[in-house]
Amino acid sequence: MNWTPMATILTPGKQGNASIAHVTVSLDASMFTALRPGEYVPEGTYAQLRVGRTLMMSDTSMERVTNFEVLRCSHGDVLIAGLGLGMILVPILAKPEVTKVLVLEKYQDVIDLVLPQLRAKLPPEHFAKLTVQCCDVLEWLPPKGLTWDTIYQETHR
Repeated sequence: MNWTPMATILTPGKQGNASIAHVTVSLDASMFTALRPGEYVPEGTYAQLRVGRTLMMSDTSMERVTNFEVLRCSHGDVLIAGLGLGMILVPILAKPEVTKVLVLEKYQDVIDLVLPQLRAKLPPEHFAKLTVQCCDVLEWLPPKGLTWDTIYQETHR
């Protein structure tokens, strides 16, 4: 299972209240992050997603490590709370053992900014399994009788 650097897929831009930026971490800055336990960021270029002034996510190594287990275990029908940069969505869609993916994203601006870029760069067969719905997962009521094999919701610290 490989993580795709999202800065190679997503270009910087803005849609309404959502924005994507590329941030380059220098060797010096990377070495400085090594001083803080659990926060090491290797040298490189990363994508960041903001909604308003709030940093929603990036695709740093910490994000990859904390999401590895759900990626490894995902199969069948998958429910993902939050589109974000699509960092976890891209490898989940590539898994042959994943049959359907429903993403619930709170912000239409995030959908409008991220989803077209993912569709333009990734194989169309991956998107045949994908449905994205704009709603707040905390207010969403699933249709009666619908079940999932894998459910993923990022927790905010």
